[in-house]
Amino acid sequence: MRDGGLDVKDPARGKGITEAGPEYESAAADCRGVIGDPPIYNWTPEESARVHEEYRAMAACYRALGYDVPDPGPEEAISVPEGLTEDEFLSCEPAAN
Repeated sequence: MRDGGLDVKDPARGKGITEAGPEYESAAADCRGVIGDPPIYNWTPEESARVHEEYRAMAACYRALGYDVPDPGPEEAISVPEGLTEDEFLSCEPAAN
């Protein structure tokens, strides 16, 4: 992504990148085509429960901003709504709340 000219911060362990937007989605797809899917992190049951609650809180935050986002299931990732700005994304991050 950086080689493609995007300013991307190093992700926290198990989190992924925090930048959002069509240009990042496109770049991520291009990167997966070159290097493959990212490695899978095996969560402990406690981590999985904590992350699931964080995802539910993020979904609620997106809904409060006017986006139609369902709560993720127990083993599902959060769906980032189309049109979400980077500032909105960051405001809904668990660390921001």
